[in-house]
Order: sequence, then C-alpha cells, then structure tokens
Amino acid sequence: MPLSCWLRSLGVFLLPAPCWAPRERWLGFLQRPSLAYGCPVLGAWHSARWWCQVWTEEPRAFSSSVRMNGNQKLDAYNQEKQNFIQHFSQIVKVLTEKELGHPEIGDAIARLKEVLEYNALGGKYNRGLTVVQAFQELVEPKKQDAESLQRALTVGWCVELLQAFFLVSDDIMDSSLTRRGQICWYQKPGIGLDAINDALLLEASIYRLLKFYCREQPYYLNLLE
Repeated sequence: MPLSCWLRSLGVFLLPAPCWAPRERWLGFLQRPSLAYGCPVLGAWHSARWWCQVWTEEPRAFSSSVRMNGNQKLDAYNQEKQNFIQHFSQIVKVLTEKELGHPEIGDAIARLKEVLEYNALGGKYNRGLTVVQAFQELVEPKKQDAESLQRALTVGWCVELLQAFFLVSDDIMDSSLTRRGQICWYQKPGIGLDAINDALLLEASIYRLLKFYCREQPYYLNLLE
C-alpha cells in the first residue's frame, strides 16, 4: 500500500492540532473517493472525520465530556471513601463496646479506644480502600451482598490498623515529632514509651476483627497467614 494512502486512512488526524491545515481542507480531503476505494481499511473515513470534528470544531464539548466523566469518577471515589470512614465507628464498637465498662479491664479498653481513634484516622486510606475496590472488581455482583461488603470494609480497616501499628513503632525508632499533621502518639504527654504497648494493641485488634467477621469464611486462615 502506498505510504500516502496509509497515512490518509490511519493517521494524519493524529498529528498535533497546530500542525494541521485548515479544517475545511482536511474534511474535503478525507471525503475523496480514492480513500474508500484505493485503501483496504474500510470505515477509516468515518473515524478520521469524527476525530477531525472533535479536535477542531468541537474541542470544548469534548473537553467538557472528559471533565464530566472525571468528576463522576471522583464523586464515586469520594463516596466510597466516606463509606469506608463511616465503617470505622463500627470497628471501634466491636473492639470496645462490650467491655468498656468492665470493672477490671475497663481502663485498658478505654485506652484502646483512644489509641484507635488517634492513630488509625487521618491518613489517605489508600490501602484499605484498595481492599474494598478489589472486592467490588473480583467478586461476582450477585455475591456482593451487604454482609460481604461489611467483611470487605473490615478487612480494609485491618490493613489500615496494620499500617498504624507500623507507624507508631516507626515514629518511636526515628524520634519523629509529627505524623499526619498532628503530634506523634508517643510524644503526647503521659504516653512516652508506653506507645510500644499501644502499637501491639493495634496489631492485636486485627486478629480480633478477623475472628469476629471472618471466622466462618473459607478464606479465614489465608487472611491470618
């Protein structure tokens, strides 16, 4: 096939806009019968003309469409993030509510609640949200019931708690001053090296949550491992 014919059918319209001749010239050129009959790529005229119109005659409409789709995706992501954050209250409830007023361990449970709320919140939640998004993409829609979604949200928060455990420990080792825009947990008055124990509380919370939500599931052992 001659190079000129191939370029007409597949790609002059891919050049940057400043390199183009006036729109009328190109649209007339693309309407030549030789394009349809002299080239085996049928339908190229339609696609080329459409792209010419998009990039010359209707660039604003095209840009608006792209922005609209981008905004829709952003709104969906923000809604997922909001749902994920709201589930944290359920996490704290499961871990603390039953024993919060216990005469012997009530103080320890109150400390756990404070540790959770200070160290697990305030990040970008990318790790936890990835778990939820993987669930939505990989699990069949008919199996995505409310109970399964609750488990996915919980496993996502387990990942966030694991990250919090690492960060509290890392801040102590590095003598860091701030974390996520606030003073590091161990730097707070009255905390100090007790934060090492608090970090272990965060880690232990992961296993309690997995047992509470996923004990009857066939993948429970895989999660623990």
